[in-house]
Amino acid sequence: MLHTYHCPSVTGPDDNANYAGYARSDYAGVHGGAMLRVSNSMQEPGNGVFSMNSNICFNDIDDGTEFTLLVGERAMTRDGQHGAIWLRSVNRTGDRGDGTAVTGVCHRELRLNDANQSSGFLSWHPRGAQFVMLDGAVHFLSEDIDGTTYERLAQRSDGSNLTALSLTSAPPL
Repeated sequence: MLHTYHCPSVTGPDDNANYAGYARSDYAGVHGGAMLRVSNSMQEPGNGVFSMNSNICFNDIDDGTEFTLLVGERAMTRDGQHGAIWLRSVNRTGDRGDGTAVTGVCHRELRLNDANQSSGFLSWHPRGAQFVMLDGAVHFLSEDIDGTTYERLAQRSDGSNLTALSLTSAPPL
C-alpha cells in the first residue's frame, strides 16, 4: 500500500473491491480524449499518453508537454463504486482485463466528477479535479471546463493550439 496514490481529501478503504481487491489508487493515467470509454483489454490505442504496451516518448507529444494531461484524479464514489488501482488492468474478479482500472478518458459527454460513469475522472474536491500535465505541473480543472478543451488536453497530438488555456491552481484541502 502506497499512500502516495491516495488523495488526502478521500477517505475509504485501502483496497478497491471493484478491481479484485487490489490496492486503491485515487489517480489514473489519461488514455485519451474524445473517446467514450477505455476498452477492457486496452488493446485499442488511446490518443493520450497511457495505453497497453505503449512506447510514447516526449517526441510524440506534438501539442506540448504543458498542454497534455498525464494523470488525473479517479477517486471511488462515496458509495464505493469505480475508482482506480495503479498496478494492472483487471476486472472485479481478477480474471480478465478492464482498462478503466488504470486509465480514464476525457469526453464532453463524460463530464468531470460525474459519479455515474467509470471511464472518466472523479474527485471529492468541490467543482473539479487535480491533473498532472506531462511537464509535471499540477492543475485543478473545473468541472465546468469547455468540453472541447477537456478532450484536447487529453490528446497528445491533435494539432490544437491551447496557449490561451486558463488553468487554475489547486483548491485548499
